[in-house]
Amino acid sequence: MKRIYGFTAMMVVAAAAKAADIYMTAADVNGPTTSFNGAGKWSNGLPPDPTNTYRTAYQMRTPDNTTGIAYTFAAPQLTINAGGSLLLKSSGALTITNLVLNGGSIGHGLDNYTGKFFGGITVSSASSITANENNPRSFMFYSTISGAGNLTIAMSQTNSLKQTSFWPTTAGIPEN
Repeated sequence: MKRIYGFTAMMVVAAAAKAADIYMTAADVNGPTTSFNGAGKWSNGLPPDPTNTYRTAYQMRTPDNTTGIAYTFAAPQLTINAGGSLLLKSSGALTITNLVLNGGSIGHGLDNYTGKFFGGITVSSASSITANENNPRSFMFYSTISGAGNLTIAMSQTNSLKQTSFWPTTAGIPEN
């Protein structure tokens, strides 16, 4: 029995040692595969996985997609640091378990679409959500937004923040 417990303990220590803080080394480019869903520009050269946390001070794009495909960031946490941003380029829902805005921003880059975000958002220092082009771009957040940092929301001309939601699901929430 002692060997089994000792082996189990070694496996737990080995799994804990594997977790790492992975960072982006450059900004994403247009395309169907970006650092959101592929190896992209991550320091370890691999797609996001559930054993690591990720951070960026560069622009990270969601995959270019107008067919409504939903994407989930595979890691438990993504931190957008000062100088970094998450640029919405997908028409489908996006899920990030724990998005930390640490001086970074969320931007909307897809005309005539509503960006839908799911998961928790923590604002740890002054950050922003923006849609500054003169084309209809909307956001809907189905997220708990918390933290000590200030969050600036800047929508210009025909853009709108349709809804900041503290709902756990989309049940009963109108689409428009």
